[in-house]
Amino acid sequence: MTIKVSNELLLFSGSEMLIVITDNGQPFLPARLLRANMAYTPNREPFGAWNKLILAYHRYSGSWAYLLQRLTGIGLVAYLFLHIWALSSLTHGRAVFAEEMKTFSSPVFKVGEWALGALVMWHAFNGIRVVIVDLAEGARYHKQLLVGVWILSVATVLLMFCLIFSNELFGK
Repeated sequence: MTIKVSNELLLFSGSEMLIVITDNGQPFLPARLLRANMAYTPNREPFGAWNKLILAYHRYSGSWAYLLQRLTGIGLVAYLFLHIWALSSLTHGRAVFAEEMKTFSSPVFKVGEWALGALVMWHAFNGIRVVIVDLAEGARYHKQLLVGVWILSVATVLLMFCLIFSNELFGK
């Protein structure tokens, strides 16, 4: 539908859009019209869009699983680079490598190793769940599978804690 407003402007009104065309054929969209007809107006506050996005996840367990899968993946990639950097000390000789391994056996690094194990376990078990949901028609049971992922992950991480800190917990 076309409505002639004046000699300079033509209004084209569709079901959801309003486009104003000037006499030279260029679109003219005042900011007021843009905001009124846009489905999404970006938040201009710092981190406002991220806060809304993250807080919108509270209702959907699958969304949290998706987010955690991505974050653990990023953590594992970061660890991969750290691991390669630590192994590069082998190029400086056995003595330097042995000294570095002493540092890595300190309690601080043992906690880091345990956290790495937690990342690996969650990422692995949730990855198996994603495969089951996608390929084996497990979408009907995705929430129960997610509960299983949490149970397996927590049990495995607690077992890893006992194994990693066995000397500190039970003595030699």
